[in-house]
Amino acid sequence: MRISDLGIFNRYLRYDRIQQAKIQKYSNQLSSGKKILSPSDSAIDNARVMRLKSINSEIASYLRNMDFVQTTQNIAEQSFSNVIDAASETKVDIVQLLNTGVLDSEDANIFKQYLQNTRNYIINQANTKVGDNYLFGGIKSQEEPFDINGYYHGETTDTKAPIATGTEVPIKFIGSQSFSTESSKRISIVNGSIDEIDDSGIYQLKQNIEPKSVVIKQIGTTSVNYTDDGQGNIIDNTNTVVGSIDYEKGLVTLINESGNGSASIQLDYDYHEQKIGIVKTIDDINSIIDSGNIAWLHGTISQYGFQDPTSLLKVENSVTQLTETSGTSGTYQLSNTPILTKSIFIQSHNGSTVNWKDDGEGNIIDLDNNNAIVGSVDYTNGTITITSDQSDSTSNTITLNNNYIRLDNGQNVVSIAYDQNTTLNDILTKINTATDNSANGKPIFEAFTFKDSDGEYRLGFLNKDEETNQLDVRITGDLAIRTGSFDHILEKFDRHLSNIERSRSKLGTEMKLLENLKEQHEAFQVNYKELISKLEDADFSETITELEKAKTAYEATMASFMQNRDLSLLKYFTR
Repeated sequence: MRISDLGIFNRYLRYDRIQQAKIQKYSNQLSSGKKILSPSDSAIDNARVMRLKSINSEIASYLRNMDFVQTTQNIAEQSFSNVIDAASETKVDIVQLLNTGVLDSEDANIFKQYLQNTRNYIINQANTKVGDNYLFGGIKSQEEPFDINGYYHGETTDTKAPIATGTEVPIKFIGSQSFSTESSKRISIVNGSIDEIDDSGIYQLKQNIEPKSVVIKQIGTTSVNYTDDGQGNIIDNTNTVVGSIDYEKGLVTLINESGNGSASIQLDYDYHEQKIGIVKTIDDINSIIDSGNIAWLHGTISQYGFQDPTSLLKVENSVTQLTETSGTSGTYQLSNTPILTKSIFIQSHNGSTVNWKDDGEGNIIDLDNNNAIVGSVDYTNGTITITSDQSDSTSNTITLNNNYIRLDNGQNVVSIAYDQNTTLNDILTKINTATDNSANGKPIFEAFTFKDSDGEYRLGFLNKDEETNQLDVRITGDLAIRTGSFDHILEKFDRHLSNIERSRSKLGTEMKLLENLKEQHEAFQVNYKELISKLEDADFSETITELEKAKTAYEATMASFMQNRDLSLLKYFTR
């Protein structure tokens, strides 16, 4: 079979193009240094390269975030360090003040100014900025998070940046947590109007709501009378639960409002501002120095206060009614045992008003009748026996007042009862003049009030027995809500300082983890770049060899073509 000249010519042209393409390919690889010049060169390797480049790009974005996060963390850590150093130095002076007091008014003014400068410095550090953004205001970063009094006005949600897949770290911090704020000044809202959130039945109030302060007057256009019971429930006037409240977050949820169309509520409520704990403690020290009673610094003081010490306390009476167990036993059984000494206050007996209490020695005494013994109490079994009822066969009852204040220093106990008709000044009078608040002609405990930096009158108790250092304050009933916890000034200072140190320690741990993660990211980035290079970059020695092969094959093809051209019949017939 004879092959035509045209077929031979086309075959040589095809081989020529193939060899030229190879020469061009290897020449381009040598000039660019890349092995993959187009996806068709190696579809699988090209896909791998694209995936690795995508991962490296993501890592690069994480590394950029890490650089910014490290900057904010370093500044935050320095702020914590400055506050801790300043507070630690101040604590030394506070301890000295507690041990020695002040010599005169000039010393007092110098010390007060020193404390004032310290608290201002702490507030200034809490208002640290990074560029134009405040660092400790959460997502609210354009306004100072703390005012000149140390109250927090930032957000409770922080701003975070991703540093790895599924991992974010804060770049704006929640100042109330970072600097250990404490519920302080009480704010009253009257006829506040709050809109429902997305027809959910949920209403956002201010945060840190005071229990038993919420009164809902109106829902939409319907008048209601809902209150909170102090246990997290919203109840109507029949004590039916109609909703709930989160006191800390300030969220009210009404059961029947969800899905009924958005409505607003009108209500009264009280909430507490959040103040830097150390700043509040320093302000209290200065307020007590101003009062002229330095000894009060050794007592325990309430967390909250009242605007007027002569106004009636906003409390509810809490009572327990008991009926004689049987016949003429004269015995009444309490449900909870054992019973604390000097914690029983009987205000009614058989319908008549009385003023009886236990004396701590197992006796029930009549305070209005020279402490005459009218009965006994078994603290272990929780039984009360009224002597006169042992000879009375009628159905006998007693009513206990569950609202009391009890002071205990380990050796002595003094307690008083209170009710809706009690003021702060009444509490002071009752405790300071109690018949059992005396030993060897000297008072054991002192109740006092002082006016703090917010103009509120705070309640305090001082153990004056030099042989005992402890003082346990126990308050039952609504007064415990209205006054908050009772702490010694130095203990409160230490607690808040420890909390800030904990914030710094937590940040230090995060900084170390971030540093380690950054090293890992950088190592991954290098490894991925090496893999990309292996897949994408040309091997110069191999490419040169392949280029030479292609050139040789091309030259051989051309030589063969020229030789075979001489065998053409066309050339033969044209000779």
